[in-house]
Amino acid sequence: MERRMECLCKMDTNHAVRVALISGVVAEEMGLADEAVDQIEIAGLLHDVGKKDIPDDILAHPGTLNAAQRAIVEMHPQLGHSALARGFVPPASTSPHKNNALRV
Repeated sequence: MERRMECLCKMDTNHAVRVALISGVVAEEMGLADEAVDQIEIAGLLHDVGKKDIPDDILAHPGTLNAAQRAIVEMHPQLGHSALARGFVPPASTSPHKNNALRV
């Protein structure tokens, strides 16, 4: 289970980076200001942060989730919002727009 969770964590990180980068490219193509692009990329990195409060056995569940499990997973946006409202949000200088070598 530990190895599976490590793999899931890496997949989640890769997913967040891809979301941030793609969102940034779209924002640039829309002609948004650099600061807005940075904010959108940070949002992409943080969009699933609420999953940290979802039990590991649900996140690593093989196959289809039952209705109760799915309801718990669907709470992750609200959980993430609450966590970010109580804590630190990284400044725009940490966005992938400025720091990621994979930038398109």
